[in-house]
Parts: sequence; C-alpha cells; structure tokens
Amino acid sequence: MYFRFHIAFVVTIGMLFSITCAYSQSYLVRTYDENTGLPSSTVYDVTQDPSGHVWFATRAGICMYDGINWTSYQVADGLPMNTHCRIRIDPDGVVWSLAHAPEIFVSYLSADKWITLPIPEHTNHIINFSSFEVARIHNRITILIGTIKNGLYRYTDNHWQHYTIQNGLPDDKVNGLCVVHDKVYIATGNGICILDGDALDNQFPTTPKLPTMNILGVRSESMHNDRQQQRIWLAGQNWIGFVENGTFTQLAAIVSSILIPEYQFWILQPDGNGGLFYGNIHDIFYVKSTSAHPEHFGRSSGLISEGATSFFIDRERNFWISSLRGVSKIISMRFANYNKNSGLLSNEVTAIAEMKSGELVFGHGNGLTFYNGKQFRTRPFDLVNNISELQTRVLDLSVDSYNNLWIAASSLGLGKLSARGSLRWYTQADGLKDRVTSVLIDMKNTIWVTDRKNLYRVINGCAKHIVDLDSLQGSQGNTFSIMRKLFSSPDSAVFIATTNNGVFKYKNNSWKHYYTNHIPPANNVFAVHLDTQGRTWVGTLAGLYFIAGDSLVKFETNTFNIDRPIYVIVEHPVNTFWFGTDNGAMRWDGTSSKWYNVHNGFFGQEVNRSGGFVDNQGRLWFGTDLGASYYRGKFDYSINDIPEPLTGLLSLQVAGKNLALDSCVVLAYDENNCTFHFKAVSFINEDAIQYRVKLDGFDDDWITGRALSTHQIRYTNLPAGSYHFKFQSQNVLGAWSTIKTSAEIIIEKPFWEMWWFYLILSLIMIGIISSSYLVRISILKQERRLQQEFSKRLLEEVEKGRKRIAGGLHDSLGQNLLIIKNQIQQYIQAITHNTATPEDLAEISAIVSESIQEVRQISYDLHPHQLDRLGLTKAIRALGDRIHAISSCNIQMDVGNIDEIANADQAIYIFRIVQEGLNNIVKHAHATAAAIVIKKLSAHIEIVIRDNGIGFRTSDVERILSETSGFGISGMKERVKILNGQFKIENNNSDTGSGVVITIRLPIQKSNPAKGINA
Repeated sequence: MYFRFHIAFVVTIGMLFSITCAYSQSYLVRTYDENTGLPSSTVYDVTQDPSGHVWFATRAGICMYDGINWTSYQVADGLPMNTHCRIRIDPDGVVWSLAHAPEIFVSYLSADKWITLPIPEHTNHIINFSSFEVARIHNRITILIGTIKNGLYRYTDNHWQHYTIQNGLPDDKVNGLCVVHDKVYIATGNGICILDGDALDNQFPTTPKLPTMNILGVRSESMHNDRQQQRIWLAGQNWIGFVENGTFTQLAAIVSSILIPEYQFWILQPDGNGGLFYGNIHDIFYVKSTSAHPEHFGRSSGLISEGATSFFIDRERNFWISSLRGVSKIISMRFANYNKNSGLLSNEVTAIAEMKSGELVFGHGNGLTFYNGKQFRTRPFDLVNNISELQTRVLDLSVDSYNNLWIAASSLGLGKLSARGSLRWYTQADGLKDRVTSVLIDMKNTIWVTDRKNLYRVINGCAKHIVDLDSLQGSQGNTFSIMRKLFSSPDSAVFIATTNNGVFKYKNNSWKHYYTNHIPPANNVFAVHLDTQGRTWVGTLAGLYFIAGDSLVKFETNTFNIDRPIYVIVEHPVNTFWFGTDNGAMRWDGTSSKWYNVHNGFFGQEVNRSGGFVDNQGRLWFGTDLGASYYRGKFDYSINDIPEPLTGLLSLQVAGKNLALDSCVVLAYDENNCTFHFKAVSFINEDAIQYRVKLDGFDDDWITGRALSTHQIRYTNLPAGSYHFKFQSQNVLGAWSTIKTSAEIIIEKPFWEMWWFYLILSLIMIGIISSSYLVRISILKQERRLQQEFSKRLLEEVEKGRKRIAGGLHDSLGQNLLIIKNQIQQYIQAITHNTATPEDLAEISAIVSESIQEVRQISYDLHPHQLDRLGLTKAIRALGDRIHAISSCNIQMDVGNIDEIANADQAIYIFRIVQEGLNNIVKHAHATAAAIVIKKLSAHIEIVIRDNGIGFRTSDVERILSETSGFGISGMKERVKILNGQFKIENNNSDTGSGVVITIRLPIQKSNPAKGINA
C-alpha cells in the first residue's frame, strides 16, 4: 500500500538520490507536528471546510484545527480505522475521508459521528490508490477513487461503479483526477480520459501532442476568476505543461526525483498566479509559466520536510504542504529570502551590488557572497594583523565601469576586486587615514571614498584627500560626528551623510550644508535619495526628512509619516518609495502605504544602510540582519485581495446552559452572568488575530484585545435590560471582518422591579403613610390635650399663687398694717393724755417685724434672691437647710460646685427643679429622711433626689410618667425638657413602694435654653 513505506527507507533513498538545490530560497513558513497539536506527524492530506477550519488526514485519525483548538476523531468516533490517507469537503460542507488497509473505506461526518459507506465490490485484494475526489456532478454528490492498478471507482446514488480497461478506460493505472464542468479528467498510463456521465472519451485533443502518453498528474485551474475558462495542468515523466483553449504549452523539464514505479505519480497544485507546485513524498518544486527553471522547495526553504503527500491552497492563499514529518504552511511568497542555509557566507547582509555580468554580490561581516541566479559562491576575507571580524564589516559596495568591485571594509580599508578575481586593499600606505566607511562610483566613473573623517578620490591607485569633516563643520561642528555614507545625483553631485551633522553636498568644488537646529536626531543621517521629480529625501534617526533650502525639514502628510530610523531609501518603481527601517520596510506610492515586517514575510528586522538595491532584472533587494530578501510583487496581496476573517457567534453560556444567539434569548433576573462564545478564523497568522466586542446596552465603546487561548468574553452582574452582542475580528494584514450581531438578549427585571410589585408596594406604603399620619395626628392631639391640661393647671396654679399672695397680703400683712395703724393712733392719743407706755411701742414693733417677715416670704416665693447673692450652689444648700428647719424630715445635702457651668437662666431652672422635688417630699412623701446629690460629670450635670417615704406602686409610676400627674412632677419634667435633659422617676422597691428616686441628667450648655414656662 502507498503509505506503508518504512521511514528509514525513505530517508536513506532521499539522502542517496534526492537533489538538493543550492539556490533554494526560504519564505514565511509555519510548521505543525505532534508537538503543536496534530495527533500524528505523519500527515497524508489537508483541506479546509466552509467555516474556515482546516482538516488533516493522519496516521492517527482525522484532525480538525480552528486556529486555536485541535479536535481529533478516531475509531471510537465511528472511523473504520485510525490511518486515513485522504480527506475532502463536498460542496455541501460535508467532510469525507478515505482509509485503506487493505480494503477501501470511505466515511463522512454527520452530527459529530462518522458513517462509513459500503465497501466497493472486488476490493478484497490490496488496492493502491492515487487520488480521491468528492464533487457535485450533475447535481449529485459523487465519490471518485483512482488506483494504481485497478482503474477508477465511482460512487453515486448509493451505488459503486468500477471503470477499467475492460469497459473503456485507456489504462488501469490511474495517476490523477480532476473535475471540470461535470466532467472527470482522468490521468492514466496511456493518456487523458474524460468521464462524461457514464461515457468514457479517450480523444483528448491537444496541439501539439503531449510529449508522452504516461500522464503522472492532472489538475484544473480557473483562469482570471472565470470558471468557464479552465487551464488543465499535466505532468509527465520528465515534463510539465498545461492545456488551455485546446493548446498544449510545455513549461519545464522536471528535475529528477525518486519515482518508485509502483507509486509513480505527481501531486499538482496551481498557485493562482500562473505557476504550479508539483511534488511527491521526496521532492517539491514550483514552476512559473514564464520560467524554464523549476524552483526547489525543502528544508532550506523553511519547510518541515523535503517531500509532500498533498498540497492545498486555502481561502487566504496560504499554501499547505502535508508530509510524512508534519505540515508546512507557506504564509507568504512576497519576499524570497536567502541566508547561510541557502548558501550565503553568513546570515547578515550588510551591502548589495551587482556585477556587469548580472551576478549579485552580498557583503557580510567578514567577506562576500556571489550569486548568479543558480548557485552561491563565497569569498571570505583573509584577516591580517590580528584584525577581528567585527573590524572587517563590509559597509559599502560599488562597481565601476571596468567591472571592478570596490569594497568599503572598515579596518581592512578599501578593497578592489578585479573582474579576474584578484583582490587588493588600499590602506594608510595609499593615502587613507582612518577606517573606511563608504565607497561610491558616480556617473562619470569617479571613485569616491570616505573614512570616518575624510573624503577622498581614488586616482591612479592612490587616495587623494579632498576635505576633512572638521574643516567642513567649522567651529560649530560636532566633534563626535563622522562621515557615514556617500550618495550621488544624476548631475554628479556627491552627498555625504554624517552621524551628527546632517548632509554635506559637494559639486563643482563648492560645498553646501543641510542641517536642522530643531530636532538634533534628524542630523544623524543614514540615507539620501534624489527622486525622479527632483526632490531630495533624507533618512535620519528621527524619521523621514527632505531638503528645503539649506535645511532638513520633516516630511509628513495626513496619511503618511515615519518617525522611526530610516536606513535605506529606494525608489522602485517610479514614484513608489521603499524605506528600510529598524523594523522591516515601508512602501509608499504617494497615496497609500504598506508596512512589511517578519509577520508578512520580510526577512529580518533591521535593514542595513547599504542593503537597498534594484538589480538589472528590476528585483528589489534588501540586506538585513538575518539575510537577503527580494520583493516578489506578484505574490503581494493587498487587504482587498484576501478575504476577511471568518467570524461567527457560537453560543451564550449562562447558568450551565448553552443558548443559540440567532434568536431572541430571554433570561431571568438572576441569570445575569453571561459568557459569549465566538470564533474568528484566519490562518495568515492565527496567533495575531485581533478582536473587538461590544455589548450594546451595556458597553459604551468597543472592547479590543487579542485572545490566543480562548474565544470568549464574560460579563457579570448585568442589569436588567435589552442587549445585542457584537463581534468583529481583524487579520494580521489589518482587514476587519463584517460585524456579527446577535439576536436580542433580554434580562428580565426582578419581581421587586415589576409593575405589579410597585403597585403592591405603593399600596403598602400608602397604608403605612396613612397609619403613620393617623398615629401622628393622634399623638399631636394627645400632646395638644396634655399641653392644654398643663396650661390649665399652670393657670390654676398661677391663680392659686395670686390668691395665696392676695390672701397673705390681705389677711396677714393687711391686718398687721391695720393693727399698726390703730395702735399708732391709740399711742398718739395716749401721748396726748400722757398715758403712753413703752409696752405699747414694743407691741407695734413686733407687729411691724411680723409684717416684714411676711413680705420676705412672699418675695421669696416669687423669686429666690439667694441665687443673686449666693450663687446656685449655695442657694440650693440654703434651700435644703430651710426645708430641714421647717419640717421634720432630715435632709442630707451633697452639692458640688456648679456655679461656673450654669448661666442665670439655667440656674433658676435647676433651682426650681430641686425646690419642687423637696416640696414634694415634705408635702406628699411623709418621709423622715431625704438626700440630694448634685455633681458635675464629663458632659452633663447629674441630680439625684432620694427619700424613704411612702413611694409609689408600679401603676402609680406609670401614671406619673404619662405626664398626667400633678403639677409638681410635671413642672420638674417640663423644666428638664426645656434644658434638653433626661428625667427618670422610680421606686426603690416597686412592689412595696418604699421611697422614690428621681434621677435627672442635664447637658452642660453655654447658650440660653429655649423659653418655656416661667421658672
């Protein structure tokens, strides 16, 4: 069977007979094997489905790759065996596979399960197949299998048909198949046969005739995106060609490859640009329709293997090559690259020139490489005087009209390599003073040379000194500046680029200096170029500048600007400029620009200052830190040439459920932690896909980023509302996909945000407010009633006080005064009759004293004047002494000094509170002992009045505290309230009622209390 070669045999044969071309060039390639995710590195076929996923047929099953994840299918998933040789996608997107050991097994994937078709008849012996195709022919899915010895098998309408030489096939050896316009083109050992319907046609017209009739491969290609215009590629034993419009064109002789007779056929793959890849398990070649020489591909080109088992070009023009050692993907062929593996002396290419013969010369750190288009030959320098390779770097190359190559090689000096191959070095003995930095042959064949500080002309083998940099710079010059590189113009002017002093121009023995005072890094110059429009461009450390007047001026437009170092400026073609930088190169055509770096095939990161060159074939070359590249514009696809990334919204994961996003999704309020799964497929560089997402209704702006390991984003605690999820991806070329938008996603409000909940809540709130209002009205009415009762009692007490004062004045003081009046009249009469006695006057005096005492008592009741004379503390003590003196109750006083913390208004309130408490004890408590304790605490005054009287029962205490009790307690509480204090009354024993304790706490305040009742 075809793929049962022993690896050792393949390797041995390849080493002995396979031809490795020395001029193989490398491209931007990515490889895949078991270490990257394939189930086996032995891969027989590769294809791509409509969703962009790439499928592989391997020795260990079928594998699918979406750019991030690898999915494998094996026997447990329904496959008849693990080794599969071919895989195809039919027009409906169904995946088909071909297995072979020894019978033929054809399987297809349905609902993630593989289903195998019935085995064709007459296949109980080993069948070595050559080709496998699945196509829609006359609106029917058709399976085609070509074999090496058993003709063609066709499966359609649940039926197998077998075509051999016995029923019209020109030969039982089938080497290839392709389908064009419902016709099957069959490459056989005896010409091309066409299967049209059930009929075989062996009359394949070509003009001229094919070189041989043993056709080893066939493949079709639509020309100019026109499916009606087809090119049929054919391969023979030692030839390649194509048939188009009935005419055969032979391109090239196949470079010999190992073709084991039993498996002698070619794999063909048109590239869509007029070229063809062809190969087998030992060799891979590429031929262009305009070239007679095939280009060899292999490990030196960056591939994982020298040979191929299949070719495939995907939707983005990536070229996939499967092999017995893995898979290679050529991402871009826009730059053809050469390095030491290709034949260069070393990887870094510091300068490029071209001999008159067309042979290219590459400069390196320690020698030269010559390339004639077919082979490389190297010439390292002989190092003398212990000069290291770092001091022999080729900084510049130039060729004179005699085909002599001039070499600026730093400490080695100026080299002259003659057309005959002799090399001579010019050093200090020949007039040079320092390390050589540049060499230039102008339009008049004048040889100009610079070292770090001097300009020379080479005349008759000697370096004639022209000028030194210090004299050009003058006193304003930068002593650290050196001459870096020489450039010329069509009018034979010479430009000198310096490291810190801009550009000097030498013409007709006169000098001009171009400099900027604004941006010092812009005076560090690497490149000067005069374009076809007469503009002089300058590449500097600060970016792109141009010469205007005597100055260097920054060049920038609305759409184009370079701020990074520019080492090379090349115009190719006319009015299209290439700028070599420290990170690839930029192309600008005056309207649009494009950046090239390692991600899109540019070889190396930094372009060396003498590494920009256009050869006589019009090829643009770059010398970089990794090798040499030349630009192949035919393979340079723009953003518009490559389809956008394939994107899709997969599902919404919430609460352990996966929901589709193509129809409206309604979620409960607590299902608001959502994970959105999406996909983006682009194989130009699957690791560099950019993403941006936006959840309309939540995100104000797009969320951008890169997801290498997952295609998902999670939103947590989303509020209730309506949302649409949007997703877009961008490939490495900068092309954005179409925005994918989900159906509406609704997160319902929680029940407490529903209208009916608001209605119920509103009714409850109305009830609460109404109840609160009624309670408040009741409280206000109660407070009003109590206030009215208190006011009534207050008026009654005031009236009683007035009556008491009036009674006292009338009954006591009035009677005393009347008695005094009468006695005085009697005493006057007694004096007249000489009957007056001293006792009469003593009686009058006693009555007067009693009257004075009555007046004092009345005055004390109205206002305690002791407060004014003694202060609050002593007044309270005097009050206690007085009560003790006039009653049978023993009163103990412990009154601290509170004079300084109570103003006059506060003092009268405190005095009345204590006075009322003592009066209550004397009048109502029937107590034999009482105590008054007044002390100042940290922020308040504490008054404790305690007695051992009859006390109250629990119900009496509650009645007293209800503010409906007598005026005495109410007056005390009212005064405490006015002073913003706390009032508490309680029994010593609530059951027996033995004594009462009144505790009052008054805050210390400096301001006057609010006005309330009279003190």
